[in-house]
Parts: sequence; C-alpha cells; structure tokens
Amino acid sequence: MVFLGKLIFSIYYWTFFVIDALIMFTLCFLAWLFTFWWDPRVRLLNMVSAFWGACQIYCNPLWKVSIEGRDKIDPNIPTLLVTNHQSSFDIYFLYMLYKPFHWVSKKSNFYVPLVGWNMVLMRTIGFDREDRKDILHMVKASVKRLESGISLMIFPEGERAADGRMIPFLGGAFAVAKRAKVRIQPIALSGVYDILPRGQWMLNPFAHLKLTVLDPIPLETVEELSTDELAKLTQEKIAEHLPPEALPLPEVQEESTGDTTSPESNENRSG
Repeated sequence: MVFLGKLIFSIYYWTFFVIDALIMFTLCFLAWLFTFWWDPRVRLLNMVSAFWGACQIYCNPLWKVSIEGRDKIDPNIPTLLVTNHQSSFDIYFLYMLYKPFHWVSKKSNFYVPLVGWNMVLMRTIGFDREDRKDILHMVKASVKRLESGISLMIFPEGERAADGRMIPFLGGAFAVAKRAKVRIQPIALSGVYDILPRGQWMLNPFAHLKLTVLDPIPLETVEELSTDELAKLTQEKIAEHLPPEALPLPEVQEESTGDTTSPESNENRSG
C-alpha cells in the first residue's frame, strides 16, 4: 500500500513538474529577455524563479514547510550564503527565501532541460570539478561577483551524501569569502532528503522541510580565521540546527578534523 501511494503521488508530481517547468521557464525567459541588457543582477528573473521554486514545494500540501530567520539576510550587503546539501530539491526550497542572490554550481547541471537552462539565464557561476583551471576561474568569478555587490549561494560539501547526512565542508568555498572580504551566512536545511533520496525517482508525499537562516559570521571573523577553520565553524553552526539523522557520522567528523588539505585543493569539491 505504501509503495502504491508513493507511485501514484510520484506520477502526479512529475507530471506537474514538467508542465510547471514548461510554463515557468517561458516566464523566466521573458523576464530575462526584457531585463538582462540593463540589470546584471537579474532581479526580476530571480523573483520569477523564486515563484517557480515555491510552486514546486507548495504543489504538495502534505509537505510541511518551516522557514525561520529569513529577515536575517540583508539584501543590501553582499554575502556568501552557505548551506548543507541534501537533495536536488534544495534549490527550489532555497528560492523560497525570496532574497536576491546568484548560484555557484557544477556545469553539468546546466544541461538539465529547462531547470539548467534557467540557471544559465540566472548568471550562475559554473565550473567543472575535474578541471583545476576551471575551478580557479570559478573562484575568481565568484570573488568578482561578490565585489560587485551580489550575494552568492554555495554548497561547500560539493555533493550530496547518499544517506542524507552532512558531508564535511571544504575550505575552497570559504577562500572565496576571504578573498572577496565578505561575511558568511550559514543556512541549515533539513527534511529535504526525505522527499527524494539520492538515486531514486519515487517521492515521499510526507515530509517536514525546514530552513533556518543563522546569524552571519562577521567579516572580522572571516579575515581572522583560516579557510579550514571557517569551514569547521560554519559546519558546526549548521549542525546545531539539524536533526540527528542529518548529522555527519562521528568517524567522518574525525577524518575531516584531521584533514590538512590546502584551500586550493579543497576547491575541487566546493560549490
């Protein structure tokens, strides 16, 4: 019975997903077409994309949604927004912050029909995780974007864990904040993994999605700590707001504590 319920819900959801994506990408394209030539921040496109994300989440009233601390994000201060990565649905959920920001993402996501195309329109900073030169270009582009006054959203784990647990943060993402001289805003996500575990296509119709925006790490602390220390501090702050099933396993935490890899090499997985 549980399998049948998930099957019926999944068919409903993916049908809605495709129809909604076709409609919303068309609106996003029009928003981009009329504004890209005078607004490099693509603010209108960001608003339409946020509505797209909300549609994907609210289309199922059985998903309980909790968002806390949204007002802690100051849209007038360029900030590196850092969050844990649980699911491909993280992007839709994070758009529900309704705040202007751009993304840092691996380039392979750009090839996803409609969704990936919109990421290109959104001026997402892409990179190939296997290409060191491309990673260095991503860092420089991210610093330049932040220096221009635009906040960035990044997943410092660089990938999703198969079990939904947080992966140790790498220093590369935090090197961007130090070079751009901006503050870091931790964001904790939980429950999103329950919607669609990695490698599956059937969705869970019941889940409690929670997004918590934490107090920003001030620029003084960013400049004082090393990239690895910032990674550890940010992960600890986020971990305080996650349920036990989303926390890293103790042995994984111990391995990450003893990791002395340089920030530059850590950039291979950040984003």
